[in-house]
Amino acid sequence: MRHRPSAYTLVETLLVLALLVLAAALVAPAVQQGGARADLEDAAEKLSVMWSRARLDAITSGQVQLFRCQPGGSEASVGGIEALLAAASGDSEAAAAVASAGPSQQLTLDGVTIQSISVAEPPGSEPLLYEASAAAGQCVVVFRPDGAASDAEATLQHEDGKQLRVTLRGLTGATRVVEVDNTDGGAR
Repeated sequence: MRHRPSAYTLVETLLVLALLVLAAALVAPAVQQGGARADLEDAAEKLSVMWSRARLDAITSGQVQLFRCQPGGSEASVGGIEALLAAASGDSEAAAAVASAGPSQQLTLDGVTIQSISVAEPPGSEPLLYEASAAAGQCVVVFRPDGAASDAEATLQHEDGKQLRVTLRGLTGATRVVEVDNTDGGAR
């Protein structure tokens, strides 16, 4: 009786490779969706941190800080109120000098847009500030030196349609991230 050496045949090797390719094809979409979810959560965290830092900057500097963004865009910034007030007063030299200093914080989101943002104007706020921003197509969240801020709610959307909502409680400065249920537009 002849003894065959133990080894894998070509057919067995090809069968194992085919099973590996099939398994990879089944797992790939889940991995890609996980990456999109991570990008969206990262963007929400960056926005929350930006709002918290803007509030802290307003308190420590004693100066009003403004968060500005363009709905539908992927960029936002935080800076002092001086440039906006100088521009509104018509003093172009002062506005240019303050604007050249640039914002204290910049945020650019990759693959994520600030789909919408709603801001509740606090009592005693400057209507000129909100009117000037609305005329420029921007949304503004105001952070005051006393720690108060505008109540705000921003909806972030990934390229694949997934959404998260970031809320800012103006009185306390607390931020919260909630998932948006895309089937009925409500939060979960």
